[in-house]
Amino acid sequence: MIKDKIARLEAETDIYGNNKAEIRRLKGRLLQLAPDEMKKDIEITINGKEATFENIVTIFNEALPEKSRFSENEERYYMNLPLCFSNGKRKYNEYLSNEVNADCTMLSTYGNRENDYKTIWKPLTDELKFMLIINKISGSGNKAVIYSILKDLLPKTEPQQEETITEEAENLPFKTVKNNDLMRLQLLFDGKPSEEIRTILKSNGFRWSPREKAWQRLLNDNALCSLKRVSEAIAKIA
Repeated sequence: MIKDKIARLEAETDIYGNNKAEIRRLKGRLLQLAPDEMKKDIEITINGKEATFENIVTIFNEALPEKSRFSENEERYYMNLPLCFSNGKRKYNEYLSNEVNADCTMLSTYGNRENDYKTIWKPLTDELKFMLIINKISGSGNKAVIYSILKDLLPKTEPQQEETITEEAENLPFKTVKNNDLMRLQLLFDGKPSEEIRTILKSNGFRWSPREKAWQRLLNDNALCSLKRVSEAIAKIA
């Protein structure tokens, strides 16, 4: 029924483009219900190269970082990549621009309140280069189909085991888990913590996840610093 409706909308005269949004929505729904059907017989190219993990990483590696013209007193470099995604019928032109170091081995990301919003540098792995490029095509309709196909090219890795942190004080009412698979630092309580404890958790960046049944935040150095503050604050009232 969805395919028939898409075909009918595409066949209609649409001078003002009112059907385009509905077609994109229907294609997104069809991608959820029948992903294999939507991806069948579609060949994706990026900058004229066949869409494979190796080729996409090569597109990044072959480009050279450019020194910023707007920061004369600083050594700041940017990776600027024009990208052209094609599904064989239509081309989508996008542009990738990210701050990197001079030899393009590290990616600059914004900090947060925990480190006074200082710049954080992340290693530019092949997986990160791949994701930076394909994330430019994320969207709805045909873009969603292309993105889904490209994301399937990411090499599968074995899930990492959860690691329980055991060096906490015994009087703390929670267990701490480093969930490497989800990249989350999780605090597990036996029941619902008190309002005072919930306030401490929220002020340190932890949020309740009904799905994981845990208070959690992104697993990084800042999270471990927050864990120490949370532990000290809760220990005083426990």
